[in-house]
Amino acid sequence: MSADPTQVNYEQDQLDRGCESRLGNLSTGKEALKKLGEIQTQYFNLTSKNRELVQQVRELVEIIDKEKNKLCPSGWKRFGTGCYSVLSVKKNWTSSRRDCLNQGADLTIINSSQEQMFVNTLLQTGVNAWIGLTDSLTEGTWTWVDGSLVTVSYWQEGQPNSHEGEQDCGEIVQSGEVGGWNDDGCFAENVGICEK
Repeated sequence: MSADPTQVNYEQDQLDRGCESRLGNLSTGKEALKKLGEIQTQYFNLTSKNRELVQQVRELVEIIDKEKNKLCPSGWKRFGTGCYSVLSVKKNWTSSRRDCLNQGADLTIINSSQEQMFVNTLLQTGVNAWIGLTDSLTEGTWTWVDGSLVTVSYWQEGQPNSHEGEQDCGEIVQSGEVGGWNDDGCFAENVGICEK
């Protein structure tokens, strides 16, 4: 008995459709596996980056904690992350700076109004004290002892005036809430304010 050609064609057509459907499913499966691989790679990269960021945050917290817990030596006062001390003996600017350096500090550098007000409170009324300010390298260009230029200033009215060209060192004059700066001869004798 011979097979009905119509039936054979129908079965062949069904078989072809089934194969096409399975091939389509395989193609879709391959694309899904590829996408899954890409997602896994992205996840791995993000996880790795997250570990790095967590480690960086831990290191920053450790640094901040050390700074917060940093104690000032006896007789020094804390402001922000610095420690400050007023030298007890009046000396010229260079000798005052040397005394600060011998204590692991330097003459103070003032970078904000809050710091200016704090330093002003360290002095008795009407007392002048050396700060780390000079124009001895270039007349009229005031720099701090670390070589940085002055970005905020608290000069008293009419100052700096470099009286007779002999005033190359900066001092703070305790007055009012903020105090002010004056230029004076580096040979004059004042107390100094050290910062570390």
